[in-house]
Amino acid sequence: MNDFLTPLDSNPADWDLRLIYSDYLEENEDLDFANTQRWMVMEKRHPMSTMDSYPYWYWGRWVDLSKRGYSGYGGQGACRLYNMIFAELEIEVKFDIGWSSNWKLYSGRDIAERVLCKALLKIGSI
Repeated sequence: MNDFLTPLDSNPADWDLRLIYSDYLEENEDLDFANTQRWMVMEKRHPMSTMDSYPYWYWGRWVDLSKRGYSGYGGQGACRLYNMIFAELEIEVKFDIGWSSNWKLYSGRDIAERVLCKALLKIGSI
């Protein structure tokens, strides 16, 4: 498993590695998380790192999709879907600064992705 975790920590946008990781997860009967990895590849979404200032990973609101010509769910529909997902993300790290309503922080990339998995399952997207 570390064959996947360390490289994804270094390059979370390695979509090919995520697909291989999803196959590994499926073979090891972690189907929901495998489908979460595939969802992230399809949507080109991954948690971001704050390594430059704080040792956290975060999910931010995805509000720019219709401006970038996103067509997966179609314009404003995509924004509504992503707002639903963001609303369902559990908070692990409380960080009280003014912009905290637009960001949810986690102590690790893998934790942020597990939280995403729960949110996707809750709204029925995987």
